Amino acid sequence: MKKNFSLFITIILCLSMVACSGSSGKVDEALLGKYICVTGTMLGMTMSGDDMSDFELELKEKGKATITISGESHNAKWSSEESTVTLKIDGVDAVGELGEDTITFKSFLEEAVGVSMDLTFAKEGTDAAKPENYLPENEKALIGDWVSVSVANTLGADASEEVDPTALAITFDDDHLATVSFMGEKVGTSKWSMLTETVVFDDTLDNGVNLNGDYKDGELILNYSSDDNYYVFTMSNSGSAAATGKKDGTKKDDSKDESVSTPNVLEPKANGDGMATKDNVLRLIKYHDQYYDTNNMDPTYEEMVAVVGIEGEDLGNKGPNNMTEYGDHIIRWYAGADNAYVDFTFRLEKDADAWRAVQWVSQNIDRADVEAADISDLLSE
Repeated sequence: MKKNFSLFITIILCLSMVACSGSSGKVDEALLGKYICVTGTMLGMTMSGDDMSDFELELKEKGKATITISGESHNAKWSSEESTVTLKIDGVDAVGELGEDTITFKSFLEEAVGVSMDLTFAKEGTDAAKPENYLPENEKALIGDWVSVSVANTLGADASEEVDPTALAITFDDDHLATVSFMGEKVGTSKWSMLTETVVFDDTLDNGVNLNGDYKDGELILNYSSDDNYYVFTMSNSGSAAATGKKDGTKKDDSKDESVSTPNVLEPKANGDGMATKDNVLRLIKYHDQYYDTNNMDPTYEEMVAVVGIEGEDLGNKGPNNMTEYGDHIIRWYAGADNAYVDFTFRLEKDADAWRAVQWVSQNIDRADVEAADISDLLSE
């Protein structure tokens, strides 16, 4: 879609622009500088952020201007009034409204080409040029961390006996980059975009993994395919009601919720901020994996706190799912930075005597670093 948008604008400029000398109108020197296109709308499609960043407008001295698209530059004239900037292109005026460090052109060159196109440019280096300011509402709703809460096969039947319903985790960034993890391991990053309700991932991930899906009315459904498997995951935002257990997005208080029957086994409750060192988090993950290999069971929250040295950040209980009627309790530890962390899923399994960390999902933590972590002092305990 971006390529088509770029091609269309390039054709317009090639047909319409001629080399220009200077402007006969007034020029406000305070407007001089380079402007980045931050959003564009044409034929019902809206592009923003990084998808538009290779469209530039530079206002120069003596009424000269340059528009650059994907490295190809075209000359124009410009002049300004109190609240507008006018680009003169082969006798056709494109009038833009001035905002705070922005210029917005409505129906750009519609008179010349017969197609309406809206473009907003923001001055480079200003707050107005930040891409998150121009994301469409449906894209803004996707920004953040998502974890799967249920899984089905190609026929729509429950597939939780084949794969953990919480196996898929995705972080959508406002620069249209998605980081994807599956079964606790990062499987790659991909550029993402939306076309109406369809979520599009541009890149194939590790192990031949491909993703696509739909986002509608707050529900994200993703199709996950790899060389060997195909699943349909229902995703939940970490701040949503499904992830926290309450409609207002606040963390769930199980003591006041009679919809979940809690057994006489104490559910873990983290009372910290989870801000650990990177080394300790790497040790924690490796400890968790090797604990199971040694004991044929997973560690408890108390055992993990003893390893990492601090309490985690409590993300709450998601409520009953296909794996347990008591819900999964998520606790997070940060690896020295806000954007690098691991989420452990604590679950009370049938006839178990304690809630245990049955799996983990990480963001911006390399598996190779986990494997290299030294836990020789823990193995002797």
